[in-house]
Amino acid sequence: MNCIERDAARPAAPLSPATAELQSIERELKKNEAMLNPSGGAQGVLQRSAVHLQHETSGTAQMLESSRPRSDSQPDHRRVGEQRAPPHRRARARVVIGIASAAIVWGVAVLIVGSSIFGSGGSDAQSASRQRRPRNIIFMVSDGFGIAGGTLARVFRGQQLVVNQSYGRRDVRMPALRLDEFAVGHAHTYSADSLVTDSAAGATAWACALKTNNHMVAVDPRTMQPCATLMEAAKASGMATGVAVTSSVTDATPAAFATHARHRHLERSIALQYATGRVADVIFGGGSRFFSKEAREALAGVPLATDVHELRALTNAPAMGLFAEKHHPWEIDRPPSVPSLKEMAEKAVHLLARAAGEKGFFLLVEGSKIDKAAHPGDVATHLHEILAYDEAVGAMLDFAAAAGSTLVLSTSDHETGGLALGRGVIVEEAPTNASAAQIAAELPLGADGGEAPLHERSLLAQAQGRVDEAYMYNTSFLHAINASTEAMVDTALQAAGGPSGATLLSSEAAQAALLAGLAEQLRVSGGCADGLAPREAAYLRNVCVGAYAQLGKQGCLKALGVIISSRAHIGWSTWGHTGADVLVHASGPGAEVLAGSRENTDIGRRLEVLMGWDLAALTAELSRPPFDEEELRGELAQDARWD
Repeated sequence: MNCIERDAARPAAPLSPATAELQSIERELKKNEAMLNPSGGAQGVLQRSAVHLQHETSGTAQMLESSRPRSDSQPDHRRVGEQRAPPHRRARARVVIGIASAAIVWGVAVLIVGSSIFGSGGSDAQSASRQRRPRNIIFMVSDGFGIAGGTLARVFRGQQLVVNQSYGRRDVRMPALRLDEFAVGHAHTYSADSLVTDSAAGATAWACALKTNNHMVAVDPRTMQPCATLMEAAKASGMATGVAVTSSVTDATPAAFATHARHRHLERSIALQYATGRVADVIFGGGSRFFSKEAREALAGVPLATDVHELRALTNAPAMGLFAEKHHPWEIDRPPSVPSLKEMAEKAVHLLARAAGEKGFFLLVEGSKIDKAAHPGDVATHLHEILAYDEAVGAMLDFAAAAGSTLVLSTSDHETGGLALGRGVIVEEAPTNASAAQIAAELPLGADGGEAPLHERSLLAQAQGRVDEAYMYNTSFLHAINASTEAMVDTALQAAGGPSGATLLSSEAAQAALLAGLAEQLRVSGGCADGLAPREAAYLRNVCVGAYAQLGKQGCLKALGVIISSRAHIGWSTWGHTGADVLVHASGPGAEVLAGSRENTDIGRRLEVLMGWDLAALTAELSRPPFDEEELRGELAQDARWD
């Protein structure tokens, strides 16, 4: 038996790391070849593949060098006991290096051909781009939504199923959210001037495909001038366009797609630009208070819906629906007369699809109040906003499946609140032993305990053995909550006669009435059926009475949020935004270009390339948008300008 036959008779040896890596690279190159077209960014992909191949080949060359026979004049630097590779392995390594070299040549050749096609606008590349280019784009935004929020929503919906069926079984799963169906990656959220973005800069990163400063709405921070947006590009290409949001339509996210301002709070100017610029054909949301007489006159002839019945009666675009003076009611409090986000989105795609025909449409859909519920730490309201958004996502996915050629993507501008699922909370029991009692005497915890997981008083309570540190959080408790903390505070204030801060400081009767009303609202609507603990009652008094003149109604909202979150063993790190990455979801033609870990600006840039738009050229053609006369004289007058 010769050596070849002997090798063939042996069991197959495991692939060397170099061979396995090269096979993996070949598979990746084949996948990249299939993706070769302008919208896939193939040139960059192939460049990275070529570098990867060079790196891997150099490693293989070193392996081959180590197995090459040496002459007697060459010193052998192998360690004692190290064996030279046998001849058949050296031959195999030479084959591997040959394959790698050929792969590099192949990859570079494809790169050159691809570059030639892209640079010349070759018909093959254009044809491939058209085949992958969606007719419609539904850009969905879950403002302030983080990964923990998704977990909370999933557990809230399916906790009983898992608790009742999980013992001794491996196949139990939480019911999936519709968002779970198409997650493809995540995005980095920082802005041009801060590691923690606001919504204006976050939305501009997508809309203009560039980083801007916090508070700026579709403005380039280098020039302080408007930057063209995806929606403006869609409009210029003949597509129908629209927004459907649960905030005011003048709020930062929708504004950054359809208008321009150096400060997000120039909302009357933003409303005026909606009216005069007509970038959006369909506009659904809140914000009627910001539309001046001039703006309303510019919208003459556009049908306006103000409740759900009038929304359902709309038949054609252009159309507008303004369902609140500012933001929509919270989903947990929403009356039937106000449409849900799902209802607005469904009506928007119906109107836009009818108006656009084969030219397609671009629709922005935002679950705006996910963020706004997280700011005061209202966990139950935050949860219901997430679930309402997920319903809208499902409706858009269903529309896309029926209509075809529709790209649905969903992402967040940032996470809000630093939501933590699991929290040690202070309990009412006395110190657990003599040592803890001494600590309590020397460093008293205070009647109000501590309101945050890492608050100094929580740490002192831990020293006293008064912190429940169980690994758990309680979504069952959240099922009993049927109103937002804002609704609870409003009801309590009304019952107390709507006292001002000055009255609360001076009138014991007003103080008692407000505190009684808050306690009753927590009992009836806030899940605290057993009433308030002394620590909780003291905390309410300190915040909602003692500091009402300074903190006002918002302080009371946060105080109720603290009590409810603590009972659910849920924590928050801030009443503001965080710098965490956010998920990216995409489904439909072109979805693959949004996969992976990337900058938030990459989302806008890749959509621009996918659709064949040129934001830079469009920016050069933009005129200077107008400002509202009142805001030209207001406190933000320095921002109401383009010079």
